[in-house]
Amino acid sequence: MFASTSEPRTKTGCSIGSTFRYQRREPEKTLLHRIVREHLATFLAEAAERYPSGDIPANIRAEFERYLRRGISV
Repeated sequence: MFASTSEPRTKTGCSIGSTFRYQRREPEKTLLHRIVREHLATFLAEAAERYPSGDIPANIRAEFERYLRRGISV
């Protein structure tokens, strides 16, 4: 899986003595997150008017809601 080296590796592929530090991505600070957050209610209301069943498929709504919850500590 990894090139053969004399340094022992962790499961992520970093050498054991490396200075790798995890850095959280903060999706709530991205432009996409802001647009979805600000316009999701309007999108859902308009979609409800357009779909014959009166709503968008549940899995689509759930994905948008899950995306907005990502990265937000509760």
